[in-house]
Amino acid sequence: LADETSAYVGETAGRRFERLCGEESIPFRSIGDLDTTEPMGAQTPTKLLELLQECAEADMGMLYEPRHVAGIGYRTREALLNQAARIEIDYAASELAAALDGTDDDQQIRNDVTVSRKGGSSARAEIAEGPLSVQDPPAGVGRYDEAVTLNVNADGRLAHLAGWRAHLGTVDETRYPRIVVNLASYELQANAALVVGLLGHELGDRLVVDNPPGWLPPEQISQIIQGYSEVLGNFEHDMVLTCAPEAP
Repeated sequence: LADETSAYVGETAGRRFERLCGEESIPFRSIGDLDTTEPMGAQTPTKLLELLQECAEADMGMLYEPRHVAGIGYRTREALLNQAARIEIDYAASELAAALDGTDDDQQIRNDVTVSRKGGSSARAEIAEGPLSVQDPPAGVGRYDEAVTLNVNADGRLAHLAGWRAHLGTVDETRYPRIVVNLASYELQANAALVVGLLGHELGDRLVVDNPPGWLPPEQISQIIQGYSEVLGNFEHDMVLTCAPEAP
């Protein structure tokens, strides 16, 4: 059973995702280089969606629903990094349909992360210093631990993966779970480039808000789109974007 127990070992997460969709005749779209994604461990017999999710968790990319085809999309971790802004909103030009509602809760804090390899070893990353460290307040926020098991190819990758998750979990910035625009408004109809960007964006794209209101810091707000919903009525076309800080 050597071939079965080591099925596709070393295959990258992106290529496995693509292959699985092809085997099931599911239209597939991707953003980023599939060959530079995380090398995977053996593919085990389980449900398709679980196998796809396993790929995304190992690479820390994003599953998404493509806008232009009834299929499944995957955005690689590297495709989330160092992006130019796809959507640029000017708060001072009244291009938002609702007030900016930032959130500074602890929902996404992870400062003590242990990553195990399926059938292998484990590695731990702990943020020991800083405002979101494991130290008790006021030096830190206390311990927020997380333990995950990933199907990756080698134990040597675990320290890197644990460190990156701890990095993501200790971003000291405000997230914006609701950024609301009305594509039918006069202000947006006068900005064709913004409308095109909103209608054509995919999950994982970068969004920025220029000239924020006076009660917020003056710096540009930079976020990654993690989800969205749309409401169409007789006189409005509202889009609500769920975002998280782009900084990491």
